[in-house]
Amino acid sequence: MSAITVTPGVNATIGVVDTEGPVFTLHYQILFRVLGTCLVAYVAWLYLLRIGALWNSQLEPPMLPYWIPGIGHNISFFIDVEKLLVAARSYFRIPAQPFSVLIGGRRTYVILDLHDIADTHQKTKELQFDAYIDQFMEYVSVSRKARDILWGTTVSETSLSVPNSLRSWIRADMTQTSSRKFYSEFLLELDSVMQQGSPFTTGKSSEHDMLKWTSDIIVKASTKSFFGNALFEKSPGLVDHFRRFNRQTWKLLYKYPKFLSRTAYDSRDSAIDGLERYFKMPQDQRRDAAPFVIKAEDEMRKHGISDWDIAAVLFKLYWAINGNPSVLAFWLQVRTLYTPNLKEGIKSEVAPAFKNGIHHQPDVEYLKECPKLNATYYEAMRLHSGSSSFRRVAQDTTIADFQLKAGNDVMMPYRQLHLNKKYWGENAEDLISTSSLTTRSYTRRERISHSAEVRRYVPESFWRGKWL
Repeated sequence: MSAITVTPGVNATIGVVDTEGPVFTLHYQILFRVLGTCLVAYVAWLYLLRIGALWNSQLEPPMLPYWIPGIGHNISFFIDVEKLLVAARSYFRIPAQPFSVLIGGRRTYVILDLHDIADTHQKTKELQFDAYIDQFMEYVSVSRKARDILWGTTVSETSLSVPNSLRSWIRADMTQTSSRKFYSEFLLELDSVMQQGSPFTTGKSSEHDMLKWTSDIIVKASTKSFFGNALFEKSPGLVDHFRRFNRQTWKLLYKYPKFLSRTAYDSRDSAIDGLERYFKMPQDQRRDAAPFVIKAEDEMRKHGISDWDIAAVLFKLYWAINGNPSVLAFWLQVRTLYTPNLKEGIKSEVAPAFKNGIHHQPDVEYLKECPKLNATYYEAMRLHSGSSSFRRVAQDTTIADFQLKAGNDVMMPYRQLHLNKKYWGENAEDLISTSSLTTRSYTRRERISHSAEVRRYVPESFWRGKWL
């Protein structure tokens, strides 16, 4: 800012005086002082974080340092959780020791050691799975009233709560003798969607997104196996809604504001709305659903649960069941196609199972005994299964001499164990060569299956290849 000044006298002069300079100088001084104070405070915060003074790490698993207060590890967790876990193993002196991360504003304890995971599974009173499942039910919009009823009701057939009874019924449908009918129907549906002329084998383009293609096929086949034909009649866009939701679920899990996660909320609500229309239909029009669906619906209706809440509860299960198999199927294809000589070796091995041609069901019992096919499946699962187990700390407890505080979460990432060189050898991160695929893979499985401790942490699906 400038001002005009007049100097009186015989030789009067008119001049321009800069009056803005002192003001700007004052502003800059204030700004530099504020920035300097913030920088000093930030450096002090980083120092205190790294020495453990902020998180009482002498008692709880130490906090992995992060750069932005409040944000914690959210960004690195969402971008690449495996990279975050590997960095943590390198940062701490003992690679497999428990440590903490800050996710979604909540402290999460990460348990990596085999024996610590076994101890975690044994502490069912202090470390609860039900509380975590209830949180997922909230994410998919099951009302508080419905959740209270479901957890507070004991089903006479199972002597369990409704959510735990539902898990028991699913396990029976998919793993016991009755599962034969389910998998036969699944294979029939899978065969149908793969036939020439189906929407999944035709299109305007000669190129297709393999992940989308694989996911859509698996989800469509499993949907008809679970709910029968009526669901697609009422909700033909369900596969698209689920695909969009499945790619955005992390925004719901970590409670992103709705204006930043509109796609996740909209796709979730669209899928549940389709399921609600399905459950509004008379039950005799959808008797081709899987037994666990009918049982779950009957039990919830008995206790006055609304159509929307029934749909939301089943959507949570639908999400849990369909989330991993499609991704694993994608990686199984990728590994088979791009590993030299593997595709031709598997084709030769499985050829007798398809002796009746592509228009007939393959001999599944023969496929179960194909060593190279099954070894490739288990290797793909070991390398690419991203499953983790979670628990909510209900009571203060101790794991590996560290205190776990009530209200926090526990995460057990199994993939870190699948890539552990201590158990899988120096080349643990690589698919084993085709020449030793059969022998080495079964040797690994035998070594695992005879260890009671390992069986407690490896997911059951590691032994069951029926999905694919």
